[in-house]
Amino acid sequence: MSLVIKWFDRSRVALLILVISIAAACERSPEQRAKIETQTFTVKAVVVSVDPDAGKITVDHEEIPGYMSAMVMSIAVRDPAILSDVRSGDRIEFELLREGSELLITRINVTESRSKGEAIFKANCATCHGDRGQGTKKGIPLTSGHALAHSEDEHIGQVRDGKRDKMPPFRDKLTEDEIRAVVKYVRDTLQSGVTDSDRKAHHH
Repeated sequence: MSLVIKWFDRSRVALLILVISIAAACERSPEQRAKIETQTFTVKAVVVSVDPDAGKITVDHEEIPGYMSAMVMSIAVRDPAILSDVRSGDRIEFELLREGSELLITRINVTESRSKGEAIFKANCATCHGDRGQGTKKGIPLTSGHALAHSEDEHIGQVRDGKRDKMPPFRDKLTEDEIRAVVKYVRDTLQSGVTDSDRKAHHH
């Protein structure tokens, strides 16, 4: 009988300790709980796709030190309105809020717009190189031949300084950022679907 009583007393003590622990946790201030349960990160990424109706954006983000490796993932946004000026191919910097296991993007800043490069290309390059970079009588194709054999820096130099009597310089018409944006558009969008045979067809 005494053994039963002792067991009962120990159980009551254990239960009391559990209740006190739960109560102490519940009494933490909102600030204390937020400090324990939430983190905010600033992340750089390239936009893969945007789904305003679902309130989500898919990004190819860089490593988040101390939290996550670089990867492609779909993340919800707090307000779908922040997706209105974001396009596939844009480079962005966003604020990522982690609340427990939930992730939410609270802010997006477009650092390099693909649509900006597209607009510059159509206004300054399409007349000679074609609206899809296919080339015309005035200019070489950008989606085949030797245009594929040059580095990004070489393309930037050609746009900036021109090429003898074959291409006019744009250094007085476009800013350095605009030149980089249009080259980025050509390389990441117009040249994105080229094949190995296209790359090997190096001709002048």
